[in-house]
This record gives sequence, structure tokens and C-alpha cells, in this order.
Amino acid sequence: LAEVQIYDTDALAPSATVLAPIQDEVLPAPIAANGTATDDTAVTAVKIQVRNRDTGDWLRSDGTWGSWQELDATLASPGSPNTTWTFDIATAPAARYKLSARAIDSTGNSHTWVDRKFEVSSNDVTPPAAAIGSPTHDEVLVGATFGANGTATDNVAVESVLVSVRDRNSGLWLQANGTFGTWVEHQATLGSPGTPSTTWNFSALLPAGSYRVYSTAVDTSGLRSATVNVRFLAN
Repeated sequence: LAEVQIYDTDALAPSATVLAPIQDEVLPAPIAANGTATDDTAVTAVKIQVRNRDTGDWLRSDGTWGSWQELDATLASPGSPNTTWTFDIATAPAARYKLSARAIDSTGNSHTWVDRKFEVSSNDVTPPAAAIGSPTHDEVLVGATFGANGTATDNVAVESVLVSVRDRNSGLWLQANGTFGTWVEHQATLGSPGTPSTTWNFSALLPAGSYRVYSTAVDTSGLRSATVNVRFLAN
């Protein structure tokens, strides 16, 4: 019997389109992107990348912005020659963006990226809110390491929490290098950055003394919360 070999001869790349947002559209977040993908055999995936053209940051799978990541769109009919796709951008600060899409078929063929530029406007007029959970008012902290924590909330997304610490006797402010000088704000660590509700924490070494810690939340539209503060002692 003769041996029969079957080769996959699919050399045709699929194609993708971006239907929304339209080119240079200005719209508020969240963004519902969608489009189509076609192939002579079967579309198995549509890959998405979204870049903030002002900061250079890329949308990541956890909803934050940072180093480049390729993300997956949702296909209406995966494995078929024709399908629509959708991709949601839940949070995006007011800025200029570029969304790129490419389709992949069942043999791994792909085509070049299809780009769509758009802009996110800031219709958000609601500032976030910050709260300090620890230390409590007039609490006496024992040990050189000072730790503060709390919560921050927003109607859209919390981008950062800023903390400052003031020596109540000298009137000077804690610096990044542990000394004291002019007023400065420090970035707290967020438990869930880019979400409507998050915890935060901040730590530093403090000599014994009387202090006041201040906390301010900032949302993805750049709006700042009212600053909250707590008086405490380090012992």
C-alpha cells in the first residue's frame, strides 16, 4: 500500500476589522470595542492591544496600565469562518488611545494589526473618598516602623492614594529618604489599583515624637478627594 501524506495547505491569513470605536471618536469610559474577523477556514482568536498614546502605557489583563500585553477579545462564533468580536475597556483615564486588533486562524496564520485611534473624555465630576483605618486618633505606636492603612473609593476607579506625614513639633514633613523637610506626598501601595474600591498601606521609619498622617485619594480622571488626617504618637 502506498503511503498517503496529507499536508495543511492553508496559507491564507484571516482579516479583522474594528467597528467601534470609530476613528478619532471622543467618548467616555467604559469603552465597548467591537469588530469582525473572517477567514477561509476558521477564526480561532482575535488579539487586542490598547496603548495610552499620552503616557505610553498599555492596558493589561488585570485592568491596570503598564508594560505591553496582548489581550483576547471575546468571539461570538469561535472556530467559524466569520465572527464578530467584542472587547471591553472598563477603566481608562482621560487621554488619547490606540486600539489594535489582529485575527488568528486555526493553522496559526495571522495578519498585521488593524489600528483605531480614539480619545477618552473626562465626564467624571465625582471625586473619590479616602479613609484612614490605622493609626487611630491619638494612638500610641510602639517601634520604629510606622504603618498606616485605610481605604479609598470612587465612582469609576481609584488611581492612587497619596500620604504625607508631618512632625507636629517641628512642622516639617517626612521625606522619601527618611529625613524631614518641605511638604511632600508619598505613593501608598494599593490593594486593587484601578478599581472603584481599594485598600491602601504605607510604612516608614519614624523617630519617637508626635505626628499627623494625611491621606488623599486620586481617581483616574485626576480628581482628588478631601484630605483626611489622624494625629498619633510614635514611641
